[in-house]
Amino acid sequence: MRALLTNNFTKGVYSAVAGNDDVFRLSVNGGSTWSISGTCCGNQTTSVALNGSTNVVYQGYDTGGGGIFNASLTVLSPVAGTLTSTFGCLNTTLSWTGGVGYYTWQSSTDGTNFTTIGTIAETNTVANATGTQSVNPSVLTYYRVRIESGGTVTFSNVVTVSPFPDACASALHVATLPYTSPVISNACATDDVPASTCTGPYKNIWWKYTPASCGTLTAITCIGGTNFDDEIAVFTGTCGGVMTEVTCNDDNGAGCTSNYAGVSWTGVAGTTYYISVGS
Repeated sequence: MRALLTNNFTKGVYSAVAGNDDVFRLSVNGGSTWSISGTCCGNQTTSVALNGSTNVVYQGYDTGGGGIFNASLTVLSPVAGTLTSTFGCLNTTLSWTGGVGYYTWQSSTDGTNFTTIGTIAETNTVANATGTQSVNPSVLTYYRVRIESGGTVTFSNVVTVSPFPDACASALHVATLPYTSPVISNACATDDVPASTCTGPYKNIWWKYTPASCGTLTAITCIGGTNFDDEIAVFTGTCGGVMTEVTCNDDNGAGCTSNYAGVSWTGVAGTTYYISVGS
């Protein structure tokens, strides 16, 4: 038995099922390739991405007696998956996992109005595939993935990506305490730290924090993923203008031992402190 169905499918990911008593196979491109190919007995299932006019071919062969032929295509609901971000060398890698459907990357600078990123082509994914995208925004940017299947649209979670904090002006904003920074490579960072009583820090990365009340503040590098002999310095002032050192440390700093740096200082409410770490 050979059956051909030409149908205009709504864009989406479909569950394809085919079966027979003996030999069977199913194609969604006119027989050029076979999405399912099996032998006795029962059904086989797979996922296929369809969009528009499609030639579906089913072939079944029975060696004798009565044959049971079975084939179906059922649209699957879109699955949002999970979006995460990882700082790299000057850029950030977005990783989307666990999704099902046709997907596009979207970005927004206000967290509300999202648009497709550049000219990135829409891609389909079946069986929980993974998508990645490298970004390097110049301002704080929100990212998400739009997923569509069978006329239904859903969205992944939103992740926020800051500009790479190589310059004081793009310092990572620390909103609340306690705070643990994401792991950031300084391999591509430049030297822009103001003069300090330490020898560096060189190839430095920046953070900033403005306390709401007075009190002792502590910044340490001996937790998380720090893996080199580092220095830390704290400043007040204006990025690109006059900056005044508050404190700095190379080794055995507050709360740290060996080659890891750490500092403590008395914070003043409403004052922005710029914290720089490097080698």
